[in-house]
Amino acid sequence: MAIVSFKSKALRNFLLKNDSSGIKPEHVKKVDTILDLINESEKVKDFRGLYRFHEYKGPDKGIYSLDVSGNVRILFRFDPPDAFDLWYGDPHGEQIRNIMGSGK
Repeated sequence: MAIVSFKSKALRNFLLKNDSSGIKPEHVKKVDTILDLINESEKVKDFRGLYRFHEYKGPDKGIYSLDVSGNVRILFRFDPPDAFDLWYGDPHGEQIRNIMGSGK
């Protein structure tokens, strides 16, 4: 899998420029691990059992979530073999489709 696009400027800068200024300091190591996992995985099943991985249901189907800490998540879309629209933050209290938009 390759990460193709970002919704989150913080994740883009972290991955492409090694700039962690948009990531909470206590999350940097785990975010780095999760981004490596996303970059190296080839199938959705590669995530099962890790970081409370799940796919949203209903109108948000096709959007996946990995836990960073507390309410903070990395959300993304997956179209084998690539990941799209990576987003970092607390999605609670928001409609996921408002955060992620309609897709690529």
